[in-house]
Amino acid sequence: MTFTTAAFRSPKLVLIALAIVVAGASLAAMRLGQTHTVLLGFIGTLSGGNTHTAMQCLDGAVLAVEDCNASGGIDGAQVRLDVADDRRDPAIAAQIVDNFAKLGYWAVIGPTSALVAQDAASAAGNQHLLLISPTISTDACTKPSDSFASVRPALTVAADSIARHLRYKRNLLRTAIVMETASGQNVEDILRQAFTASGVACAGVFRIDGTSTDYADLASQVADTDADSVMILASGVETGMFLQHLRHLGCTLPTITYEPASTQDLIAYGGRAAEGITVITSIAPHADSERYRTFGERFQKRFGRAPDVAGIHSYEATRVALLSIAQSPSREEARRVMLSRQWFDGLQGRISMGRSGSPRRELLATQLRNGVFTVSE
Repeated sequence: MTFTTAAFRSPKLVLIALAIVVAGASLAAMRLGQTHTVLLGFIGTLSGGNTHTAMQCLDGAVLAVEDCNASGGIDGAQVRLDVADDRRDPAIAAQIVDNFAKLGYWAVIGPTSALVAQDAASAAGNQHLLLISPTISTDACTKPSDSFASVRPALTVAADSIARHLRYKRNLLRTAIVMETASGQNVEDILRQAFTASGVACAGVFRIDGTSTDYADLASQVADTDADSVMILASGVETGMFLQHLRHLGCTLPTITYEPASTQDLIAYGGRAAEGITVITSIAPHADSERYRTFGERFQKRFGRAPDVAGIHSYEATRVALLSIAQSPSREEARRVMLSRQWFDGLQGRISMGRSGSPRRELLATQLRNGVFTVSE
């Protein structure tokens, strides 16, 4: 695969065109019959933030597009994936989505950062463009958008699963919440409500930002609470670094997190300090599924590394987008078509999209043991 670059309307934005196919048709063509190329966008934080997640998502999207093209594309038309870096800037993200829409793209995969999600979703809604994120739940946005969807379960569902695990599986009744600064007040409210409903008290809420956080001070503040557990909602890098400082203080509180942290970064940055952490996730490690195993082997061969949950969800999100496009009479109908389908084939079973654009997926508890994620008993 070769890489080319081209100006993307605004001088501040650069569109990285992944030359999966040679595109000779007009970018403004809106219907499949008018072009030999179907245009699909990708927006992610490829600089200025957690680039690991964005790169995993990009790789998953690339593999899904390559699989689609190898199978004949969409109605004989090949798919081209064009990539834009939002640089973790909400204004840039909104402009990228707006430009994708104006240039005739059928759908956009992303974003990968919670900080830009609301602005990107609002821009997609204004343009009636399907925006489907591999990593950001739809209810992480304070203002819902009819055009925004996700293959990650709603945060309300995940928060309830985390709270119930703490209360009924571990008998832990008072947790300290450590969460990304990028997550809005609505995310904190969702967590508090879920914990309250399950009888788990909140021992304090602490914000974490990988670019400016004093991890030693943050760990000291958390350790000084009367919590009997710590719930972390952050990236693998941030979670791992926080755990290093928390364990250095001799604090042995049980920790639990959600699937955004279940990456190799957690192991690399957390080391032995991350051992034993519980992860609530929709992806079962080492699942006995031929489709999942084959995907993992092809991902490893194509990119030289194993997929993590972000790469897995991005492959699924891209497939959902492509299948919806294939059945849509126009770009504006892609989201309606997606929601009208009863299910899509995921890598570990069927994905059923809810009316809000959030999937119904089973969540399970895994635990990091000897550097490997395994399903908890």
